[in-house]
Amino acid sequence: MGFWNEIKRNVHIAKEQRQCELFLQQILMMLEDEAYANFTPTQGMNFFKELKIAYVNYINRIRIYNITSLTIKDKQYDVKEYDIIIKAKIRSLCKKYGINDDMFKE
Repeated sequence: MGFWNEIKRNVHIAKEQRQCELFLQQILMMLEDEAYANFTPTQGMNFFKELKIAYVNYINRIRIYNITSLTIKDKQYDVKEYDIIIKAKIRSLCKKYGINDDMFKE
């Protein structure tokens, strides 16, 4: 029975890793879209809320399953390295739109 439980566990972790890859892809696409958008402060606030939801879902799964790297379209992403980059971009969005969020304070 232990063998099948281990198989189930590995399948579950693989599914969670795939979910993290999708969240990372969503976050990167959102950050790229924002770079070309001309949001009003209200639109920027709404965009930030959606981005924060995606980021929180992503980072919680990363922590729970101790995922260290993800692959999107054959490109390897180091989770810690990209977390630093993503947080820096989100902090700049906070400054740009006058958002005060404890999660992204320096």
